[in-house]
Amino acid sequence: MIRLVTGGTGFIGRNLLAELAKRDGTTYVLVRPASRERLEAYIKALGAADRMHPLAGDITSPALGLARSSARRLGGRRTVLTVTTCTRLDGNWTETASPWALRVAGCPNLHTLSLTGIKRAPVWHTIVAARVGG
Repeated sequence: MIRLVTGGTGFIGRNLLAELAKRDGTTYVLVRPASRERLEAYIKALGAADRMHPLAGDITSPALGLARSSARRLGGRRTVLTVTTCTRLDGNWTETASPWALRVAGCPNLHTLSLTGIKRAPVWHTIVAARVGG
């Protein structure tokens, strides 16, 4: 099985990656450049560097910002896209994507890619809303 995980550097995404590291198959993790080093260190700590790989992109970009060669790697018959989005409601954003961008641009980009770019892959989508701060 080939999987694509978005949100892998967040709280839920890290826990999801820990569980996926115990399973067979290849997992690609969509990551923006600012978070790549942190993700690579986490994958190494999981002992999963042989089956879990960072994939440069951004959910808010068309086709997730994937290079064609990266999109081809996801073209297996049994690709599963797993999305985790942690939405902060207090307005203190540390990442470049706001909840608006993730929901309004990111989700349609992901679904379009799953329907047209990688052979109608099923999409598992988890959205978690959390208020952080006072």
